[in-house]
Amino acid sequence: MAMKPLRPCRHPGCRSLTREGYCPKHKPKRAERRVSAQWHGWYSLPIWTDDLRPSQLMAEPWCRECARHGRRTRATVVDHVQPHRGDWARFIDRGNLQSLCKSCHDRKTAREMAEGIVRRSGSSLGVGITGIAGPEGGTAEKPVGLIYIALSDGERTWVTKRSPIGRTKSREWHRHCAASQALDMVRRYLEGLPVEADY
Repeated sequence: MAMKPLRPCRHPGCRSLTREGYCPKHKPKRAERRVSAQWHGWYSLPIWTDDLRPSQLMAEPWCRECARHGRRTRATVVDHVQPHRGDWARFIDRGNLQSLCKSCHDRKTAREMAEGIVRRSGSSLGVGITGIAGPEGGTAEKPVGLIYIALSDGERTWVTKRSPIGRTKSREWHRHCAASQALDMVRRYLEGLPVEADY
C-alpha cells in the first residue's frame, strides 16, 4: 500500500515533515469529555426512567410554565428547577423537579445558557442557542429547524423562537440562520433598539 507523501506540519512556523496533519510536537491533544457529559448518563438509569420521571409526570401532567401564562399544555419533559450540575442528591430530589412541555423546557435551556455565560465569564452579554439543526432528530413536537435563542445582559434575558419555514433545509442553513438572528439580537441591544423576544 502506498504511503502518504511527506508534507510540512500545519502548525504555523513549523518546518517538520509529516504524513499526518501535524508533527508529533504540535499534534492537537484529544479533548477530554466535558464534565456534564459524565453525568448525562444518569438520565438512562432506572431511578430516572422508571421512578422519578414517570412519577413526576403523573403528579404534574400539565406544563408548569404554561400554567403561569394561563395555558394548559401537556407536559412531556421533567426538568430540574435548580440544575444539579453533577450533585446526585439534587438530581434525585423530588422537590427539585417540575413538569414542562418541550417548548418551555427549550426556552428555559436557552435562558440558562445565556445567563450562565454572563455569570461564569464575567462578560457583559451572553447568548444561548438550543434546538434541532437537523438533518435528523426532529419530532412532531420539535421539528428540524425549531431553535430557541436567548440574549442576557446579566439583569434581563430575552428569549426568541425561530420556527422552521417551508421545506427542511440543511443543517448548515439552520445554524447560519440561528447565528444571524442571535447576532441581530446583540446588534439591536448594543444600538439601544428593542430586542425582539417571545417571552
